[in-house]
Amino acid sequence: MPAAATNLSTTPPAAKPHVAIVGGGIAGLTCALRLVRSGCRVTLYEATDRLGGNISSAGRPGGPYQDVYPHIFPDWYANLWDLLEVELGMRREDHFAARWGVKVLDKPQAGPSATEPPAFMDMVYRPTPESLITTMKSGVVSVPDMFLFAFLTLDLASQPPDPTDTDMLCQLDVNGFFYSRGYSTDAIAALQDYIISVIWSAPSNMTSAKVYKQFIKHQLSSLGPNVPYSWMLRGSLHEKIIAPIEQKLLESGACEIRKGVKVRSVEVQPDGTPKMLLEEATGEGASREPVQAPPADYVVMAVPAMTLSEMVMAGQQGQRLVDKVPDLAQLRRVWGEAIPVVNLYFKRKLPFVPQEIIGLRGSGYDLTVLDISQLWDRKPNEPDVTVLVLAASNAYAIPSPLVRQQGYLMIKRLRDYLWFNLGEAWGADDDIDWERTSVRANERHLLFVNDVGSRLWRPKTRYDALPRVFFAGDVCQTDVDMATVEAAVQSGVMAAAAIQQADKASPGGPRMAADPIALAPHKVLSDATFLAAKLALLPLAYGASAWSAFSGGQAAPPSADGSPPAYSPGKRALLLPFDYAVDWWRTVYWLQRALLKGAKDGSVEGVDPADAPMGLGVGGLWATGRQPLSAPAPATAPPGPSPSPRASVSRSLLAAAAVLAGQTAAMLERAAAGRKGGADA
Repeated sequence: MPAAATNLSTTPPAAKPHVAIVGGGIAGLTCALRLVRSGCRVTLYEATDRLGGNISSAGRPGGPYQDVYPHIFPDWYANLWDLLEVELGMRREDHFAARWGVKVLDKPQAGPSATEPPAFMDMVYRPTPESLITTMKSGVVSVPDMFLFAFLTLDLASQPPDPTDTDMLCQLDVNGFFYSRGYSTDAIAALQDYIISVIWSAPSNMTSAKVYKQFIKHQLSSLGPNVPYSWMLRGSLHEKIIAPIEQKLLESGACEIRKGVKVRSVEVQPDGTPKMLLEEATGEGASREPVQAPPADYVVMAVPAMTLSEMVMAGQQGQRLVDKVPDLAQLRRVWGEAIPVVNLYFKRKLPFVPQEIIGLRGSGYDLTVLDISQLWDRKPNEPDVTVLVLAASNAYAIPSPLVRQQGYLMIKRLRDYLWFNLGEAWGADDDIDWERTSVRANERHLLFVNDVGSRLWRPKTRYDALPRVFFAGDVCQTDVDMATVEAAVQSGVMAAAAIQQADKASPGGPRMAADPIALAPHKVLSDATFLAAKLALLPLAYGASAWSAFSGGQAAPPSADGSPPAYSPGKRALLLPFDYAVDWWRTVYWLQRALLKGAKDGSVEGVDPADAPMGLGVGGLWATGRQPLSAPAPATAPPGPSPSPRASVSRSLLAAAAVLAGQTAAMLERAAAGRKGGADA
């Protein structure tokens, strides 16, 4: 582990600034680690009895831990990996397992079989011919629709930015963006809605297109044949991540962690110093009484979105945070969703359960399944049985308000897809280990929803009117934007960096370590690269749309009275040439603007300071997929069918389109460089 990650600053103890962090989630913990390393004294307040927030675990030492939510960690989470690998000294390959895709399972018409494997459909996120063929022919949607689904994500990523957040994309949902494209189909809109719903627990017609675009840009920029789609933790979040962070903070001697202490309000006194009131238990079963917290030089608000919306309004009139920054009142618009989770222990090994995350399409509850018995390191004397984590992203569809009944109904719905014995009620059969099985409603662990327009209401890291109060958490504005673990970690680093800047400019001079607190940059392809790739693949997209329409892939359902549908995909396809011409000219306009009038890195309006633009120099990304970022290539490619003549044709077309994209990008880059060079001369 680098020395910078372990040695505290040599700043004299009396000179250390004192920072109070409200909230012990991953954002607050990250901020605390960076501040302690830079020579601050930190007091961290957590209202519950455990740290970690949405990446915490239930359970106690000696018993099985159960993660509040199952999480995936993409390779491009630069600040998370910096936290784990640099701060904690974790070697990624020792504590995480690489996953190259997910599986989708439809409900078997004849019911699940005890002897025949389920018909899993593979979605492999790896830009190789074999993986592309596997995904295209998976059966999730038709071949042309699967190509259009991939192209639509590229199209969204290529949309020009607007730093003022006043463009149409900011006010458009993902579903609306998909249907606004002339080549779009109902099938791919439904698939996108399903994917967003199971990951973020919100339908695509509520999810901000602009925020989702930021997530897609980072995801596509990390795409490579040797880069896993995600990494899965080989154990509980508490044991692997939260407990090591807590231990490191306590061992530093510069951080006090106070659990079970709720911060009731944060006010700004007339002299600008922050004042906090605490609700602290005075005894077993006793009511909490507000007490004033010890004074702090700076305060970091790292609480969940809905809690923050209440706290900015709390306090004495005139000294509330909302009195200093009235825009914080808009936080009352933000909201979150809870995902019920069942930890399902069996008494035996279930056959045919893969190691990837499984999406149970058509379940009604938006169920996903992960077999952690194939992922987590098994402890000594622990029985070798199947343990599934079953999550329902659409809790509203479960017809019961009772938590245990919700869990049983989720298990019952899982029984429609995978075969096992299940009785008529919770605990009524011998196949499930009911003593170890548990269900959580997670009503105290809401996931922030990036709905349409929410970016206008979300807080920034710092405000001039609040020079001693800062904000962190996935609700804050970052270059990632979508509510993710990376966004939370990044916000914690940003808050720590903002405190360092404020301390440097303070009247007493800098008291923190001189080494700047900096973000780990995200490598993001430029606008010009995305636009060039879209332009090269545009003919194939509209061709695929016509293929889908005339092959019946977009057939409208029959009307109730038997009359023909008013909408005909085949007739609509007659307008595709016109839509193509408009789309082509619009893409060319933005591409030339990015190359000739934009920044030198090929961006239309420049890039976020947290991003490291890769420019058009990686124009061959779609053709070569050159990087491994971390993981070595697997010994064998993901299993897939032997290429048929039709598959060979599809592979040739995709390869040709990829090469064309790379050549187009390189040609345009050379032209832009020559044009700019002539202008400079």
